[in-house]
Amino acid sequence: MNLERDEKIVLDNGPLGLGKKLTLTNKRLIIHKDEGVFDVNWKQEKVIPLNAIEDVYIETESFSDLSSFKLKLKNGESLELSLSLGNSWLISDSPEANMDKEKSTQMKMLNYRWVKAITNQLMKLDLDKKTVCIRKCPKCSKEITHETYEYCPFCGNLLKSKYLF
Repeated sequence: MNLERDEKIVLDNGPLGLGKKLTLTNKRLIIHKDEGVFDVNWKQEKVIPLNAIEDVYIETESFSDLSSFKLKLKNGESLELSLSLGNSWLISDSPEANMDKEKSTQMKMLNYRWVKAITNQLMKLDLDKKTVCIRKCPKCSKEITHETYEYCPFCGNLLKSKYLF
């Protein structure tokens, strides 16, 4: 996988079932699909820029108690991603009646981990947008990016408080 400039992997190898996985970076959510039988190569099947995501949340089916997470995109589309546990959840000394409950709990925790990570990245994007320009200096008209500045860092002009009328 080729990362863009200033891009870092946040969460990787989210199991999306047979032959698919999910990767979260600080800029994108990437769905990979494996190609090949013996020599597996991961190809990007779908790339979702984080700034295209409006909301992410967990949804649990009432009858099966299994959960998945959904992405609500800014263009109005929705995308459901059903992560899988693989066979690791089967290794348990619990009675069979408790295995379904244990599986659903592990699914919720896996989905929660991904939803929390995506939400954190979305919040960071929002913070980056909000700190672009807080106000302009009335003397030199330069953009001030910190509201705690008492004087303009460019011309030294005394800045009026935004709380004064």
